[in-house]
Amino acid sequence: MLAVSTRPKAVIKQRLKRPSTGGGQSLLAVARNCRECGERLTALEGALHICPANFQWNFPAEAVGSAPSSEGPCRVVRLGANARKGAADSQLVELWENIQKTQLSHILELPSVEQLATRRVILLLALRGKHVIAMLSAECITAAELLPESPSPLSTTKDALRKQFRMAEALPPGKGCLLDGLMATASTCSTPSIPSTPEASVPPAPVRTPSPRARRLREPLLGISVIWTRRSERRRGLAKALVDCARQLLAPNRRVAFSQPTELGRTFAEHYIQRTKDLKENSEVLIYGA
Repeated sequence: MLAVSTRPKAVIKQRLKRPSTGGGQSLLAVARNCRECGERLTALEGALHICPANFQWNFPAEAVGSAPSSEGPCRVVRLGANARKGAADSQLVELWENIQKTQLSHILELPSVEQLATRRVILLLALRGKHVIAMLSAECITAAELLPESPSPLSTTKDALRKQFRMAEALPPGKGCLLDGLMATASTCSTPSIPSTPEASVPPAPVRTPSPRARRLREPLLGISVIWTRRSERRRGLAKALVDCARQLLAPNRRVAFSQPTELGRTFAEHYIQRTKDLKENSEVLIYGA
């Protein structure tokens, strides 16, 4: 005899998959700043962003010293002309472009093979292991490349007097004008005639020595064109150590100028000048155009 079960059959309920609402991807829809370089990123830029702090250097370089960092001393290496060749050049260009995009206020070209080979330009990296945590580019310049200062009161007065004398020269004979409290006429403003003398009696021209201003314009300086550190490495003495290293290698005991610094760069420059008073630095920050 067959037993008939009155128990209802179990109904298997299928769980419907709900459409995904984005989950972790929803975080990318919010604009944010990179924690290392500080760049403002949109949703798409955040997914594609390559931060300079994530770069590594896997190529040969000359070790020139050490510098302090957040995790103890790091290595400081000098890049030579080989850094602008092959795979090393591609990696260096990528690092340079990212730093220029996020940190610099103006466009600068990467030092060429010739500049690195002649050692008139120095390129330093601070490495923790293989990770790049700071970079500096410096060059030899002269004081003539410094950006012009505002005109002094003395030069302004001289320009005004020259203009007034030109006005007096244009007056008809006998007429005059008031020049700085004195009456000047066309005859007094005219160029005096030089009496002719025999050539034999003319003394030889003296040897001209450079004026103090000309000597100042030829003063050799160390120009800091680029200096970059990771945000986590700021205010730890790393940037100052790189400038000191470049100064020792390229221009010992010379004054330092900075290439069109940003607001943050000018703050660093002011602090650096204050810390190096023992090297007879002026208190002003020297700025030059690269």
